[in-house]
Amino acid sequence: MTRRRGSLVDAPEAEQLVKAMVHEEADALRHIVREIAQRYPGSDDLELLGYLLGLVVRLTRDPSALDRG
Repeated sequence: MTRRRGSLVDAPEAEQLVKAMVHEEADALRHIVREIAQRYPGSDDLELLGYLLGLVVRLTRDPSALDRG
């Protein structure tokens, strides 16, 4: 078994990379959900999903946004 010498990126860089990836994917999903909700209006589930994805997008862009409401 080989031993690892260290990580390729440090913890803060890895955290930023993950946040950027989650932000991108959540934003893309939010746009898809909005488009589906426009085509098929009246779904509370889609509205909730769009809202939650919007929160994820907002928080991955600016984590202090949660404190501001």
